[in-house]
Amino acid sequence: VRRTKGLTETPMTAFHICTTGSEPQVVRAKLTELMRGSARLRDILALGVLPGGSIEQGVPPCVMPRDDLILVSLGPMRAIVHRDAAYILGADNGSVEAVALSVGAAVSELSSEDCPLPFELRFLEAAWEEVCGAIQRQVRLLSFVSTTIIQRLQSASFDEMPDRVSQIQPILEKLEGLRIEIQQLDRCASELLLSDEDMTAMLLTGARTGPLGPQDHAVVELMLEAYHRKLIQSSLQLEALVKKVRFGRSLSDMKLATHRNRLLRTNVQLAIGGVSVAICGTVAG
Repeated sequence: VRRTKGLTETPMTAFHICTTGSEPQVVRAKLTELMRGSARLRDILALGVLPGGSIEQGVPPCVMPRDDLILVSLGPMRAIVHRDAAYILGADNGSVEAVALSVGAAVSELSSEDCPLPFELRFLEAAWEEVCGAIQRQVRLLSFVSTTIIQRLQSASFDEMPDRVSQIQPILEKLEGLRIEIQQLDRCASELLLSDEDMTAMLLTGARTGPLGPQDHAVVELMLEAYHRKLIQSSLQLEALVKKVRFGRSLSDMKLATHRNRLLRTNVQLAIGGVSVAICGTVAG
């Protein structure tokens, strides 16, 4: 209880995004004010809020609907979503600022008359699009870097090859980290798709106008399925890229092994030649 009170009473900086999706404004307020009510400890921990108002990195992604708000933790973004506004925590972080500006612009684009989605769904779609787009950009970048390193490795001399081989391991570690990130995001989307109750609870605006039926969450389900497919596609691309990098490393290992065998054979031949000369000298002397 004391820890919860300390966290909720600490002023935090956040980007405020309104229903029109205009440029986000920086606000400073207590967590209870941003959540417009009592903040439960499990909700605060899910957002990764630390004492002092800082945001913990590496928190598993989650989208948690509550009675009158939705808590979002996707990538670097920690957000509190209401039916008429959203707050992205950590306004003093440069990476969060870039995400907030991108999400705000996407919400603004989705605010047209041709898009009847309520604000909370427009924000969630913009958030998922931002995270999945960042994943796809990382996959493309790693694909370019990996292809370049493999090409340099294949054209490298035997003296250069050990240094080029050492460049592959950091790429594999980065690919593994991205694979885990995609896996966690996909698990988050899959768990939401399996819960009709959670998908219905995301309709904050609809719940205010009247009771919701079991088919009302169809728009939420379609949105989640779309980004679930994007994550699967990125996962397949990443898997193919990992196989490509490992195949390139195995080829370099074979080239090094062949060169090593040649050196060993030459060494053995020189040793045999030296022994032969020594024997001849012994017999002659």
